[in-house]
Formats: sequence, structure tokens, C-alpha cells
Amino acid sequence: MKTSFWIYFLLVVFYSNEILSQNILQIRDPDRTWQNINGTIAYAEYIVRPGVNFVDCDLYMTYECKGSNFNNATQYEVSHSFSLPENILVTDSWLWVDSVIMKALILERNEAINIYEGIVNRRRDPSLLLKNSSTSYSYNIYPIFNNNTRRVKLSFQIPIDINLHDRSFSLPMTPMISSLNKSNVNIKIVDEHNYEYIAENGDYLPLDNDPKLGIIYKTTASMEQSSYTITLKEVENKPKLTVAYDDQADPSGGFYQISMQPTAEFEFSTYLQKNVVLLIEHDSVNSNFKKADLMKSVHDFINQNLQSGDSLQVFYNGNGIKKHFPDFIPYQALGNYSSISGIRPGNFSNMPASLFEVYENLKNRTNPVIVIVSSAGNITATGTAQSIKNELVAGYGDLIKTFVLSYANGIAPLVSYSGVNYRGNDLLHSILTTNSNGLLMTLASNVTNRDIWNQHWKNFGNQFGFLSQKPFEIQYYFKPQNGLCYDNIEVRKNANGWMQTGRFIGSPPFEMEAIIWIDNQISTRKININPVDETSKIDWFKQIHHGLKILYMEKNNLNTQRLEIIDFSLTHRVLSRLTAFLALEPNLQEPCVDCNDESTTSTNDVVEAVQWKVYPNPFFDYVKIEMSGLAADEKPEEITLVNTKGEIQAAEISFKKSGEKWLIEVEAGHLPAGIYFLKVRLGNRIVTCKLVKI
Repeated sequence: MKTSFWIYFLLVVFYSNEILSQNILQIRDPDRTWQNINGTIAYAEYIVRPGVNFVDCDLYMTYECKGSNFNNATQYEVSHSFSLPENILVTDSWLWVDSVIMKALILERNEAINIYEGIVNRRRDPSLLLKNSSTSYSYNIYPIFNNNTRRVKLSFQIPIDINLHDRSFSLPMTPMISSLNKSNVNIKIVDEHNYEYIAENGDYLPLDNDPKLGIIYKTTASMEQSSYTITLKEVENKPKLTVAYDDQADPSGGFYQISMQPTAEFEFSTYLQKNVVLLIEHDSVNSNFKKADLMKSVHDFINQNLQSGDSLQVFYNGNGIKKHFPDFIPYQALGNYSSISGIRPGNFSNMPASLFEVYENLKNRTNPVIVIVSSAGNITATGTAQSIKNELVAGYGDLIKTFVLSYANGIAPLVSYSGVNYRGNDLLHSILTTNSNGLLMTLASNVTNRDIWNQHWKNFGNQFGFLSQKPFEIQYYFKPQNGLCYDNIEVRKNANGWMQTGRFIGSPPFEMEAIIWIDNQISTRKININPVDETSKIDWFKQIHHGLKILYMEKNNLNTQRLEIIDFSLTHRVLSRLTAFLALEPNLQEPCVDCNDESTTSTNDVVEAVQWKVYPNPFFDYVKIEMSGLAADEKPEEITLVNTKGEIQAAEISFKKSGEKWLIEVEAGHLPAGIYFLKVRLGNRIVTCKLVKI
């Protein structure tokens, strides 16, 4: 019995530590991990390419080490834990070793970890990217010196969100949220489909001319927010079917991707009408925001998220529990909501009584939804939180779908449960939302900025609109002319948005039949869809399809399908929980000759500190190099010429200083034509110049 207790205790501690370890950035000594500082991402940039149903994202990050107690000669390690949404497919990792790009190898997880640890012990240049759960990742980069930087690129693919009126995608900012010093993240959009792009504040994104990318749309986002949503606008919002024929496997078939809005296409939006109760539990002591600002945000939430046919009731803590309307008010009758904007909640909380009052008012209403906006903190015991949930279930049956936006500040009391600290009433909120398939979003306790507050409200509203639909069952039968579809994977399935990938045999047009069960009634619809042929992207279609299969197997059959997960991951270059991306230094791995750095390099990035002037390049037998931009205490200590395999080549090399520059001459006429790298050791670091011999 004691053994079982300790096993349970260790599991709880491990799980709690895993939660607490998300979104942490440290610079540490790998030999003395207790010696660490909080790291900074000095520069971050997104380059995104929206497709028809998915978005390609490249995230460039420059890590910076500045420790007042750090030794400038010691080699430190970047240790970065961060979270990403669970539907993301991570497909690449690059590491800059000075000016050379190392495209990461994808290996079995334990093999990659063993190689990384062995190299760190030998003081080399690797990066290791791991997926630790459905949403948690870790990046380790070695070495980084004090007052210096390291640079990486992380690539992933995300599905486009399908909403009732538009389509959008949300770029995760969580990799940057743990940066000690926070700046803006540059976002560049390369458009290939003639979309228009709308920022979170409702403004259309401006066009700009980028020296590397050409004409782009651009904007910026704060590192303090968890995501940044961009809306796509297009001429018509019809089903999006794209296919790529697999000529090598079967010229009569291939892979497909399809997305659509069922409510718009099949005209059953009337079944989505909701009865919404908005419960405002405000405690001025636990809040950083004025009541007038709070109610203005509530006003905007109602305006943006309620739809025709919905009904609303508002409860708030005043002198007791107040009901704003005599009865539920239809959305169409709300007018300009001026009466709601005028509500001024009290300065206390009575959450248990408020919840029972809300449940009593919803007990005879169809499709009920509760939205709680709360800075309250009166549930200070774990047993109290659980007992409230149990009493609600005993009195009213299943919990009602509940959405909570918590904005309690740092003064609100903390409740510890299984090693995790919950602020305010967040433990109760977590119990309610988890058991009702709802949502809990918490605003950071120290946030006072109105823009961040508004951004949080918008993200909350987006998730509310996505998750609050009435559950009903839809089955889709989808096939091309004289053919069939198989190996289907549903990426998203709700009333407003449906997405699926799979394989097909046959030719256009494709016919879709939907069988819909709503309130025990069956309805069918049929549509014909002509696809967009994107056969040139067949490898990309395969990568997405098998990446989604990896996500499904990780969620449902991680242990029983380990070999299949590893095989798909290695074959199609999609990171899984059983594999890893590992980048090594040039003499252990071939540099990436075709990797195209499309980003704007930060002025803080030491990669740009050394400038090269090479002539002639390509060269035949003799080449001269001017090297400038070195630190005052730096000088060349060793210069070698290596090939793409990292092998040192015999060559006559001389160098001398001329003013602020170093002049290097290389005679290598006897070497075969190809790509070479000139490696110059400058004390604590090595810089590399790429040469081409003809």
C-alpha cells in the first residue's frame, strides 16, 4: 500500500513539474545546471505562407545571453521549454553555426538525446528539438557565450480555422512569451492566393516590399500575448478542395485536403441557437481593471460572438446576486446594449450562490451555455471547489458547457492542488470547464495593459465561437467520379468548420454527401466540388497527411503503434514524441547548401557581426578574403579549409591585418570543383565563410 502511494506521489510530482516547466527560457552551465539566468529572445520573426487549407510557418529566433555573473570564456547552454497548439505539425529545425546553416537531422528520440549529450560533453555545436507531450516542446542549443547570441529557425504547419463568416489562422507567440526582455515579433505574409489579410484590431494589413521576399503583407505582435490571429478575406467562401496526384504510386489517384463551413453550405444554422448566461463576478481588490473598462469589453464580446437566434441573460454580483433582464432577451432585441454597458458590478464575490442561480435559470432551456467573467477569489479550498461541482451535478444532471475568462491579479489568493498553484477561483473554473467541455482562459496576474487585455478577450471570443456550438453528429461521404476516398483523417469537426485529409482514386468532379443527425432527425445534403490541382506539392500533401496520422496515433495508440509513428516521422520529416530534430556542427554534418535564409537578421545577432568580402567567388585556384567586424579583443588563431563533409583540405593559407580588416589568401587550385568552408577560430568562437570552386 505504501509503495502504491509513493508511485502515485511521484507521478503527481512529475506531472506537476511538466506543467510548470512549460514556457521557460534559461541560459545555464551544462555542468552546473543550478547556475542559470533567464534568457532573452532578442529578435523573432514569422514568415508565413497561407495555402488553401494549411499555413506554412517559419519562426526565426535569436537567443541572447547576458549574465552579470557569467564568465565570458565559459560555454553555456540555451534551455528553452515552450508550448504549441496540439494540431501543429513541426517539420523542420535549423541552427546557425556562425554564418553557416545546419539543417537538423531527424532521428529516433533516444539516439538524438545520446548524441546531443555526448557532443555537449565534447564541447561542440548542436541543437536538439524534442516534442514532450501533445503541446510541450523543448529546444536545447549549445554553446552560447556571455554577451553573445545563437540563432535558430523552427518550421511548422497549422490548419486554417474555419468560422461561420470567415477563415483565419492563429500564430502561436508562446515560444517567445518566456523571454526576459520582450519586444515585438515581426510577421511577414507571402501571399499566393490573392487573399486580403485583417489584423486583430480589424485593420487591413499593409503591403510592403521586402528585399528577400518581394511584395509582402506585414504586421507585428507582442511577445506578451499567447497568439496572434489573422483573418483571411477572399472573393467567395466555398468548400476548399485541393488534390495532388501521386504519379509514382498511382497516377489515377493521390492525396486530398478539403475544408468547408457546414452551417453555410447545408443551411442548418438555426439548430445552433444558444441560451447564454453571462455571469460577472468582480472583486475590485483582485482586479487590475476598472469596472467601466470591464463592461465595455463585455459589450464587445456580446456584439462579436452572439448570433441571430441566440438569447442572453446577465447575472452579476451587486447587493447580492443581480439578474439584469426580467427574462432571457433575444439577440435581435438587445439594441445597442447600452443597459449592459451601464452595469457596475459589486466589490465582492459570491460564486457558489451565483452558480446555483444560473443553473436554476437554465434548467429548462435548450442548448444552454454559461460564460463567466471573473476576478473573484473566494474559493480557497480544494474540497470546496470539488463539492460545488458535485452538488451541481446532483441537482441538475450534467454540467452545462462553461467558458471562463479569469482576470484575477497577483493579490488574489492562491490554491495549491497536486503541486500546481491556482489563482483566484481558477481551480473551481478548471473543474467546471474540464467536465463540461468548456474553456478556461486566464489573464496573467500582472497585466494592466489595455491592448493585452483586449487581445485576451478576442482570443477568448474566438475559442468561444469555435467550441460553443450545439453538439450534433454529421457524417460525410466523399468520393470522386468513378472512384473512392479512403484513409480519411478528420482534422476539425464542428458545425461551423469541417476539415479532412485523405487519399483518393478517381477523377473530378468530387461528390459530397452529408448525413446529419439533429435532435433525432436525419437530414441529407449533396454537393459537387471541382478541386484545385496542386500536384507539384505532392510531398507537402503526404507530409501533412502522415503528420496528422502521427498526431492521431500519439493521442490514441502511442505505445502500441510506436514503430509506425517512428517510421512516418522519419520518412516524412514530421516531429513526433518518439523522434527528435538534431543539428550538428559542420565537421559532423554536411551544411545545408540549399537552405534559403529569408528573414531579416537582427542587429543584435552576432552572426552579422563578421562581414566577408570574397573575390573572386567562385574561384579557380586562388581566392582573397577580407574579414571585418571583429571584436576589439578578437584575432584569427587558426584558419582551415573544409569540404561539405567537414574534412580538412590541404591548402596554402596566409593572413595578415590591414587596418581594421584581416586579409586572408587561399591557394587551392589542386582541389576538385565544389563547395568549401573557410573556418576561422576567433578565441571563443568559430566563424565560417562559404567558398565555391570551379
